[in-house]
Amino acid sequence: MKLSSSNNSQSRRKREALSSSVCYVFPQYDAHDHQHFIHIARLLEEIGKHTKVYAIIERCSSPPIIQHAAQVYCQIYGRRNKLFRAFELVRMASKIYQKGCRKFFIRISTFAGITLGLLSKIIGIKIYFWHSGQAKNVVPPWGKSMANILNRWNWELREFAVYLASKFADYFVTGPESMGSYYIKNYKVNPKKLIILYNDIDIKRLEEIKGRFTKATLREQLGLPPNKLIALFVGRVSPLKGGSYLLPLAKKLFQEVNNTVIVVVGEVFLEGFLQEAQAQDLKGRFLVKGSVPNQEVIKYYLASDLFIMPSNEQGFPRVLLEAMAAGLPVVAFDVGGVRDIISKQQLEYLVPGGSIQSFVERTLKLLRNGKERKVLSQAGLEQVEKFSTEKVAKMFLDRIVTS
Repeated sequence: MKLSSSNNSQSRRKREALSSSVCYVFPQYDAHDHQHFIHIARLLEEIGKHTKVYAIIERCSSPPIIQHAAQVYCQIYGRRNKLFRAFELVRMASKIYQKGCRKFFIRISTFAGITLGLLSKIIGIKIYFWHSGQAKNVVPPWGKSMANILNRWNWELREFAVYLASKFADYFVTGPESMGSYYIKNYKVNPKKLIILYNDIDIKRLEEIKGRFTKATLREQLGLPPNKLIALFVGRVSPLKGGSYLLPLAKKLFQEVNNTVIVVVGEVFLEGFLQEAQAQDLKGRFLVKGSVPNQEVIKYYLASDLFIMPSNEQGFPRVLLEAMAAGLPVVAFDVGGVRDIISKQQLEYLVPGGSIQSFVERTLKLLRNGKERKVLSQAGLEQVEKFSTEKVAKMFLDRIVTS
């Protein structure tokens, strides 16, 4: 009887999804960009197999081809004129509303969250605003210089925009689970408005890439040393993402091991970082590759032996999913939703935020123990299946579309 009831419930939800529609709004898309928004197109293709999907992209170099999507709208004005940009967004949302769509899912963009949140008070649409991060973990000081004052003001305005967008939304969406408590505490999100939704990773695409390359050929292609252990960092080299820890970490590591190279992939935002790296004369052991298109960054994961994430803040780090899906063991600070994402076997290598000594010790342990790296690699591959595009698309349908 229970099985019959469950089957009936699933059939009902499938019918609801097929007769429903949703509009997914996200900030930008560029096939050659280093940002993670490129992943959204694949997720929308999977969601579009089961329900009608519209997409609005605020800044777009060229519109992506999203199979199964009803229509993709790219804004013209981007950042050039915020007033025109708001009117254009409202016009596009109104067109989609006239086609019967009543649910608008907004990823990260506080501008779209506030604009469409205000529109929702006029017409009958529901706003789902997604955000995940811990910007409050690193608060820039006011300082005495004009540059410091402007930096702090910009931070305050961004945080206020997140707060406003969360208040205008019908539902606040975040992930993983621990981030719900963070937003309830720090942004006064109403627990009744809270929805947990995961980030996804296209595991099938990764498997295809793995099948085309060996680690040796990738290292040759990327200009990486063939016979060294590679510890990889991917992300903005900034205070929030732990960029200021990278050089002290390298210095301590290199005092203990001779066969290790640290590779940094990401745009550098720390003033004087490159000059300091050169001054330390690390002799090719600390390689800064700069910004790499997200389509290509997977090659760095597959060419590496270990992923390091000494970040001061995280929400739902997609780089962590990418590393796990590539089979990399991880050493990370215990921030944001990292603990919710990794396998149980990885917990030993999750260290208190800011503790460089503990981070070095765990990294050294893994670099010296190939057997342990293999155990963690397999555990990560099994764990990351939980976040596959197909499973997250189903979660989106269940919690957003048919809820």
